[in-house]
Amino acid sequence: MPPNAVNWLNSDNNTNFLNRKTLMTINPTMSIPGSQQEDEEIYLNQIRTIKFPNNPNGAEPRYLVSVKKPLIFTSSAHPKLAKEFLSYLIQPENLGAYIKGSKGRYFPIMSQLWEDPFWHDTKDPHISVASQQFTQYQTHLFENSINPAYSQVDSENIWTKAMQKVLIDGLSPTEATDIAIKLIKEIFARWKTTEA
Repeated sequence: MPPNAVNWLNSDNNTNFLNRKTLMTINPTMSIPGSQQEDEEIYLNQIRTIKFPNNPNGAEPRYLVSVKKPLIFTSSAHPKLAKEFLSYLIQPENLGAYIKGSKGRYFPIMSQLWEDPFWHDTKDPHISVASQQFTQYQTHLFENSINPAYSQVDSENIWTKAMQKVLIDGLSPTEATDIAIKLIKEIFARWKTTEA
């Protein structure tokens, strides 16, 4: 990893990978291959999507799944129209066309859409691999989908700050981890108080 990876923003993994400053990166939305589909040489021959390796104990990994949810704000100017649009969009034929039109960046949650050959074309070295991960292996929701406190942990970059304490401040990994865990426990305690 480049030393400045601890300071990366959301798209910096894409930028560093495409600028050949890093060899591999996690890319859950398939944005890297999606951005290269117009260049067949790069898309088919120069980059690859691969499954995660097995865990250190030899077990297959559980793949993290991010579920995107639409929102209609109560102060929206046209909530009825928004609901009508969402009712239209979630019809399998419409959602399937939208997802395929977005170059496979999102995997459908409707199992009938998985049957589309788009997701299983082994000539595509990216979409077919991602599809296998979601249909053939165990999956798990990102923690922030389970508990909102995790979103705060992410937005405050608790683990990035812990890595910086090791790399920049010279703390031991154990000391930095202890600090991070203490902060995370405080965040969860605050969320528990606001939910009560």
